[in-house]
Amino acid sequence: MNYWVLFHILVIGLIPLLNAWNYASLVTEGDRRRRRRKYTVMAVWLAAAVAGGGYFIYYREAYLSLTGTAAVVAAYAATIWVVAQSVLWIPLVLMRLAALVGGKRVWNITATCLLAAVFAVSAYGAVDGHLHWERERLEVMSAKLPPSFEGLKIALIADTHIGPYYRLDDLRTQLADAKRERADYVIIAGDLIDETDPAVLAELTDIINTEAAHFTYGIDFVWGNHEYYYNRPRVAEALHASRLRILENEHYELRRGDAGIIVAGVDYPFGTAATREKEIADFTDAALQGAPASQFRLLIAHHPDFLKAGFDRGVDLIVAGHTHGMQINIMGRPFLPLYTYNRGVFYEGHSVGYVTRGTGHWFPFRLGCPRELTYITLHAGK
Repeated sequence: MNYWVLFHILVIGLIPLLNAWNYASLVTEGDRRRRRRKYTVMAVWLAAAVAGGGYFIYYREAYLSLTGTAAVVAAYAATIWVVAQSVLWIPLVLMRLAALVGGKRVWNITATCLLAAVFAVSAYGAVDGHLHWERERLEVMSAKLPPSFEGLKIALIADTHIGPYYRLDDLRTQLADAKRERADYVIIAGDLIDETDPAVLAELTDIINTEAAHFTYGIDFVWGNHEYYYNRPRVAEALHASRLRILENEHYELRRGDAGIIVAGVDYPFGTAATREKEIADFTDAALQGAPASQFRLLIAHHPDFLKAGFDRGVDLIVAGHTHGMQINIMGRPFLPLYTYNRGVFYEGHSVGYVTRGTGHWFPFRLGCPRELTYITLHAGK
């Protein structure tokens, strides 16, 4: 079954129905005369599910034809509803079970407080995820960096997912920031776009062609998994017609003055477990083939597991994305740490790895994990 279809069935249909039944039962428990009120609460809840969940689906499909602030506000209101439903069902089930044992009045009040708290947190995460992004700065020192590269500034962008929630104007904003910061060079580490509309792709090409000229060493790109999900051949046709430098398991020498550094890029690995590990090793070896270890080597990837491959091969700097920092963090740590390298900077020997939290996202909810535009400055020395 298509994962989006399953998501719609669960989050927009079955889970709200379960939540409506449990909440309505909790707030009317023990009073038979309130049966009508119970079904009224359920009816209102399910009407909101149809409106909120329905608009969430509709917006993703029709956002290009929806203009104005109201459409965007409605989309984030729908996101708040979807997030809240996803969170509420477990505690409501537990409360309902507890209410069957006793303390019905207590669980009545608790359920209402829970409802208010979950919707408040959902609203904060949706609004803050949309409006808030930060500049992260990383200084990388290497004895192998030629003196002529001292102070080279890289702007790292990843996971923009251009589409319903991150628009082309947002990309313009980030590139304009990189220009103001006097970045020498821009890296886009995959998942650039989730849209294949010809007009959007044409405008993206225009943006790249215009903005690349403002950076001395242009813009490099590697494929993410979402380009494959959203018709990679069509996206590739547009990007190959632009000034974007696309690296697919290959490298080139970036020259500055009388010296150079190696810039390598790898494709996205779709294998699982041991198969993925082999893919990552093969892609890394192909990208670095013929690249002298005596030179400073930069490896660009989308998947963070390439950090380990880069560390094993003594690569000086490895950058990646994909994780979005897991989007929900508590005290700077991912709530669900699914990867070995989830976010931030990692060191092994003389190698440095960095995983960005993402410059955008495809699902507009973040908590303790704001979007970022990363500036990496290279320094020659030990």
